[in-house]
Amino acid sequence: MSYVITLVFSLVALVSALPTTTHSASASNGSVLAEQWLIPRLHMHIMSDGTGIPGNPPWPDGMRFNSTIDFDVLMLNYTVNEDGSAPAPLALTCQASWRNGTLPDMYEGCTGSPADEMVAFRMGEYTDLGDRRPELSFVLDMVRVRMEDENRIYHLSGSIPITANDPYEPSSYLTCLLGPPYDGLRCAIKSYLSVDNELIIKATSTLPRETGSA
Repeated sequence: MSYVITLVFSLVALVSALPTTTHSASASNGSVLAEQWLIPRLHMHIMSDGTGIPGNPPWPDGMRFNSTIDFDVLMLNYTVNEDGSAPAPLALTCQASWRNGTLPDMYEGCTGSPADEMVAFRMGEYTDLGDRRPELSFVLDMVRVRMEDENRIYHLSGSIPITANDPYEPSSYLTCLLGPPYDGLRCAIKSYLSVDNELIIKATSTLPRETGSA
């Protein structure tokens, strides 16, 4: 089996084995590594409770749609420019689509990472502030897995709670507004019902982790 195929299977296996709770780092296998991942853009599109039509009739089957998320994330770039200068941040795009009223609790891969890396995310319910619609109160959980060489990998992971439409809540990064009839809710960060803070995930890792045979 080629090295590339082995690498892919190693990264997929590592991501699949991660716990479902918020991750923490241990220094038992190496030095603790920390990164901050900035999310400068995040859009969501979800069905609203009503259709927006006078009388608020139920959604016709043919007009219903899945919930979606689409966001960018900036990460530390480990490549080096030919002149030795630091490169621009690594820019990735992450997207998912899922059944209305639920969340994508399985990892979805992001695009834009180098061949020796995998970046993925998932969303879990955030209930610390009470019962709410899942798409409007969730924990965004991200992981970054990078292969240093054939036997050494590291992974970073972090999460952040995200809620909507209450700038007095520290987690209310989203502003969600009703669109035209049958369009549902359109959500974005950095709007007038969002907190005035950057959306940043603080990630930690142990470096490195040995994967070769003893």
